[in-house]
Amino acid sequence: MPKPPPRPLPNPRHTLFDEAGAGLPLFDDLPDGTVERLAAGGFGRGLLTASLRARLRKAGFADMAMLALASPADLTAVRKIGPLRVEAIRAHLLGELGRLFPGARAFHDGDATDRRRRDRLRAVPVADLPLDAALRENLGRAGTTAADLAAWRRIECGPDLGLTGADLDRIVAALTLALRPDGPPRAVPAGADETVPTDKAERDRAALLRERDREWDEAAPTERDRRA
Repeated sequence: MPKPPPRPLPNPRHTLFDEAGAGLPLFDDLPDGTVERLAAGGFGRGLLTASLRARLRKAGFADMAMLALASPADLTAVRKIGPLRVEAIRAHLLGELGRLFPGARAFHDGDATDRRRRDRLRAVPVADLPLDAALRENLGRAGTTAADLAAWRRIECGPDLGLTGADLDRIVAALTLALRPDGPPRAVPAGADETVPTDKAERDRAALLRERDREWDEAAPTERDRRA
């Protein structure tokens, strides 16, 4: 069995809000029926390259619904999927949401999503975060709400608040829990590269999606066509 990929080290200049967001779905507050409509579209047209789509499928992300409910951390665990490709995936999904639902592009824009998440944190006092009492005592100067705490950068928390890396990991986990929207659970694949569809219907669906991708790749304009 392949070893899981090593966990990337946190960027000390990212805020704790940024770190918590890496464990949240790419999209939340989705309209009813969105997951089913995204799943029916496979990967849509023009998502990354055929080889990268194959990597995503092998890792268990079978369609746009699975991608929309995955977190950046889930996706970057797939080989050759880094932060820039996660942004490309999000942009692709945002375009599809905008096609399916009027107003969805503005509502689910990254900045709008971050504003809603910060608003959620403003409603949560630091004292209500699931942290031990000793750690909460050390957070007195971090602010009164979870939003105040989330605005700190990891690089600031050590010298200014006297927090260890393990303390900060626990805080990020608590912020992530506070930010999780109500609704269906995230669709995170149970396995990694060894994930293989075993049910006949799943095998047929996977074959259909691969064939659709091939047709769309063939129909897409080539670089020579675009220059013409």
